[in-house]
Order: sequence, then C-alpha cells, then structure tokens
Amino acid sequence: HPPATGTALLAPGLTEDPETDKRSIRAARVNMRQGPGTAYPIITRLLAGDEVIVIGDSGTGWLHLRTPDNEHFGWIAASLVSQKAP
Repeated sequence: HPPATGTALLAPGLTEDPETDKRSIRAARVNMRQGPGTAYPIITRLLAGDEVIVIGDSGTGWLHLRTPDNEHFGWIAASLVSQKAP
C-alpha cells in the first residue's frame, strides 16, 4: 500500500497545538483566581517557573490561564506571567 497522504505525525510527546501560548510564572508565589481581579476567590497557588497556558487576555491586566494538566482554569495578573514568546 502507498503511504497515506495528508496525515501529519506528531513528534513523540507532542500533544499541545503549536499555537499554544505557553508561559511561565515569574513571581515566587502567585494566586490563580476565579476571575480577573483580587476580589475573586483563590483557586490554587503557583510557584516561580510553573508553566501555564494562556487561554485569553481580558485586556485589563489579567490573563485567563489553565495549568498544562488541565486541572486548574483561572486568572493571574499579567505582570506575574512571562511575556508571550515571539
């Protein structure tokens, strides 16, 4: 049989979309919150170097994020997260 065309194989271990906006936490301890503001309850705490994936940007200085394991979805102040990779 000829090889199938149009099927791209992912590299081993590569499960994220290449367009995924993956960043890391810059501050020592960061609170992930239920909404874009400090008045919202804390969902979990992340540490410097932890990876997060940006889902959206509210434009108000808060980023909507998820953890790579999809366990937590929440908001963190943009200033506490690394800049988007070029």
